[in-house]
Amino acid sequence: MAKPSNKSLKIDNIGFEQLDIDTLILYKQKVEIIIRHKQNKQKQELKKRLQTKAAKLGIDLKQYFTESSLALKKPQSTVRKKYIYKGIKWSGRGRCPKVFQQYFISGGNKADLLIEKQ
Repeated sequence: MAKPSNKSLKIDNIGFEQLDIDTLILYKQKVEIIIRHKQNKQKQELKKRLQTKAAKLGIDLKQYFTESSLALKKPQSTVRKKYIYKGIKWSGRGRCPKVFQQYFISGGNKADLLIEKQ
């Protein structure tokens, strides 16, 4: 991929400093969308080139790559459940289950739901 020359980049002449934050955020969002689109396009083009080259060589890429091996997976952590209410357990992290939300709205205390009270 060719790097743009200083002549083609005239960002300094656009006057970003004079724009308000809302407009700058809008520009940023649009640029991020364009970048993602171009990256996806380049990935598809690379995939086609690899498939074509492999086919010419008589290589089946599926024996080397599978969808699961290419996917970047976050390691699953097991977090101990700390709270229980109406048979539903919750670690206290992430989104609060609706039954817990209703319990808290009605004046319930989180400490009362501890599985192992300290």
